[in-house]
Amino acid sequence: MNKKLIYFFCLFIFPWFHLLPWGSATHKTLVDQSVLKSIPLGSAAETWLKIFNMDKGFFYKYFQMDNEQYNLIQMIDMGVVLEDNQVNQLIMRRSDNHFHNPLLAFASAGLNDIFSGQSMAVWAQDGPGQDPYPEKNQSWKKVREFYYSALIAYNSYDKNANLRNMFKGIGHQIHLVQDAAVPDHVRNDAHVLNGIPLDITNKIKSSFRCIEGWADWNVNLIYSFSDNPIFPATHFNHILYTTAIPISNLIDSNYYDGTN
Repeated sequence: MNKKLIYFFCLFIFPWFHLLPWGSATHKTLVDQSVLKSIPLGSAAETWLKIFNMDKGFFYKYFQMDNEQYNLIQMIDMGVVLEDNQVNQLIMRRSDNHFHNPLLAFASAGLNDIFSGQSMAVWAQDGPGQDPYPEKNQSWKKVREFYYSALIAYNSYDKNANLRNMFKGIGHQIHLVQDAAVPDHVRNDAHVLNGIPLDITNKIKSSFRCIEGWADWNVNLIYSFSDNPIFPATHFNHILYTTAIPISNLIDSNYYDGTN
């Protein structure tokens, strides 16, 4: 059956589901463990934390947003979840820009399935392109601007506001790197049925059809994997494409050629 017909049928039958690609629980679990494992990094991390007076209270530094208090991890969690934000299930979906075909040039490597969008490597840098979407500009450049503004802030209010936005923006960027680890996101497969938390939509012959579905149902196992992380063998001191910045190597290091 045509994938678009299946999708619209599901919207009619299950209108209360958001049909998002990867559940927020998995994204947040990956973030939380990454932050926790990054704390004992040594002198470099300690120096960075001292700049913002956070070295003695890493988990007790709170940022105010919409009359609520959030700590550092919660701000990153907020960004990593809201990177999937959308106007509705059909239009202005940030998640449409969370795909990348490593065999194509960046300009044409985005999703071209039920929906279409930019390559996630391009989207991560495209502030003007993100502006019309919910959450607006959360590009890498914007995150760095928040960082710089926090460093030069004249008062604690401005410093904390920029730190808050920086950590939220980091969450948005982390989300894209996480999605790049999912086969469907690098194989032009929108996998929309995976967003409905039912066996009939998540499994084929009792096996999960997508790693995202499996992860959402095995969050505790994800925690155990974080004890032995695998770090990418890539460098950030060179640019692979004229339209990319070095951090794009986390998504595409121009190594895969279709046979390896």
